[in-house]
Amino acid sequence: MNYSEPLISQITVFFRSLGCGILLGILYDATCIIRMIFGERKSVYVFFDTLFFLAASLISFFFMIIYNSGQIRLNLMIAEFFGAVAFHLSLGKYILGKYACQLSRIRKVFVFLTKPFRKVSKIIRPFLLNLRPDILKIEAERENTAKKFKKFCNIIKFPLKNKNKSV
Repeated sequence: MNYSEPLISQITVFFRSLGCGILLGILYDATCIIRMIFGERKSVYVFFDTLFFLAASLISFFFMIIYNSGQIRLNLMIAEFFGAVAFHLSLGKYILGKYACQLSRIRKVFVFLTKPFRKVSKIIRPFLLNLRPDILKIEAERENTAKKFKKFCNIIKFPLKNKNKSV
């Protein structure tokens, strides 16, 4: 039984892995552009980075199943990484630089298109809160807890102030 693969098939899988890395680099730049459109909030970065890494892991997983019979090899993972980095450092900088100038226009269009949805959500939100009494109950408990905490702080501070006055 011979378990080793011929060298030519290993080389072709290696170069295909570099190509897969380039595709992952393109996907990363696309998520960067979309992330810039949505703004600079931390939640946007977390959401799109999580989405990218889930997509990248699925793409890598299916690549290994299709082209390497499900064998995960470190050299192929490194080739994917180098393909993505090579794209990001070469064409990726050009693409991000080109679209960064136009992002302000794209963001204005996005804000204009979502403005009606934001207005409707502001109108509907109070009605939705009334439909869910558990949310109102949670808010009431939160206010009650804040009042109790403030009262507790006043009780603790009161004896300390009296000791300072008597001295």
